Amino acid sequence: MKKNFLINFCLLFFVNILVKPAWLFADLMVQRETGQDYGQYFILFNLSVMLNMFLDFGISNYNNRKIAGNEQNFSSYFSKVLTLRMGLAGVYLLLLIVAGLVFSYEGVQLKMLAMLGANQILLATLTYFRSNVTALGHFKFDSLMSVVDRVVMTSIILGVVFFSSTDISIVLFVKIQFIGYLLAVLVAFTVLVLKEGLVKPQWSFKFNKVLLIKSYPYALIVILMSAYSYSDSLMLSEMLDNGIWENTIYAQSFRILMASNNYTFLIAVLLLPMFSKMLKNKLDVKPLLRLSGSLLVFGTICLGIMFTLFSHEIINLLYAHYQVDLPYLERLTANTAHVINANEITYSAKVFSYLLLGVVPMSFNYIYGVLLTAGGKMKILNILSVAGLSANLLLNYILIPIHGALGAAFASLVTQGLCALGQWYFCYKEHSIKFPIIHFLKFVGVGFTLYFLGSFLRDQLATHVALLLYLLMCSVLVFSLKLVSWKSVKLHLLKK
Repeated sequence: MKKNFLINFCLLFFVNILVKPAWLFADLMVQRETGQDYGQYFILFNLSVMLNMFLDFGISNYNNRKIAGNEQNFSSYFSKVLTLRMGLAGVYLLLLIVAGLVFSYEGVQLKMLAMLGANQILLATLTYFRSNVTALGHFKFDSLMSVVDRVVMTSIILGVVFFSSTDISIVLFVKIQFIGYLLAVLVAFTVLVLKEGLVKPQWSFKFNKVLLIKSYPYALIVILMSAYSYSDSLMLSEMLDNGIWENTIYAQSFRILMASNNYTFLIAVLLLPMFSKMLKNKLDVKPLLRLSGSLLVFGTICLGIMFTLFSHEIINLLYAHYQVDLPYLERLTANTAHVINANEITYSAKVFSYLLLGVVPMSFNYIYGVLLTAGGKMKILNILSVAGLSANLLLNYILIPIHGALGAAFASLVTQGLCALGQWYFCYKEHSIKFPIIHFLKFVGVGFTLYFLGSFLRDQLATHVALLLYLLMCSVLVFSLKLVSWKSVKLHLLKK
């Protein structure tokens, strides 16, 4: 199982490292071109995400866990779940429009919300199709399907920005997303048909009732986690007079956080069916947990510290407006005294440094939360999510009126940290896993070492040189401190 994880981890990482940075660049181009319109889009987008629990109702996670241990149930489940999801899509769209009316949206805003809802329906359908692909063990196909939508969207957006006279707008951006998701859904459906055969949709009231009852705990955790991850935007909008501008600043960092977090999410998609099958067959999950945990936690520590140390340089590179327009690479060495929006960049960099540290606790949530999910410990996860949501709303209520987006970023970091500690504790308790203190001290030592050496490099060298040397240090430390053993990796890759 560890060999299977490592091979698919490498494939998934390689495919996404090629595509996702290009998508992030395209998204950043849209932000730069649309300004505060992107802030308004960000608010509506987060509302559409918060309500998508009614779209999926936890079915994808529940389905992944059930099919992974019982592949023979695929045809029966798929034919009935597909029709149920169609009904849920209608309920979701209705609730989304009602929510828009409650928030006094009208005209263009309501149309935009409906378009974003359609995109969420396609994305949820894609997630469901992929949950079947991974549950059936077709991990290589899933790795390729994980980037189809982004390849299409990125190609169209960059084509419009650089090779067309058409100005990019938020409406056009949302339409491009629709095209990308639609094509990805068609590809995923085609893979399932080719691998498992065409399944005729069936409607079963009894099956739907039982499935919704059983998947309810999975749905509850989705809505709770979505609430404390995406409520920041709505609270900024409702609590501040300049809420759209604060959302624009917050979105600059949040989109990078989600892009960085996407890698850990993709690994979690691999781990859920693996953990589910191992637990069903009463196999020891400790080796896979330690391997995947070491890879992801160390990787996100490196990223989190890098984002903190170079926050101003990164935000300046992406969002600064110079008196003379400069190519992106030249901005790394440009004199920041010539930045027109210098105050905005300074504020945004502070938000970025807090928010992007969240990649570390979020990696804990994906590793340990996935194991708890695979073991059916949904009550524990829901209790932790309620606690996290309560802490997030309270902190936002206190901090947003005083510190705006910076307060929301700090609240997000604290919330993610509390949930990570809780999931780590219960994961080790429920599965009787002993945590070696020396392993913990290694990670703490690595964190301090990277921070101080990274600070020295940042102060003494040009930004691009400092960044390259910092990443080189991360590569050296991961093996020299044996956080991940190269011998172990090679052994499991070669193991039959």
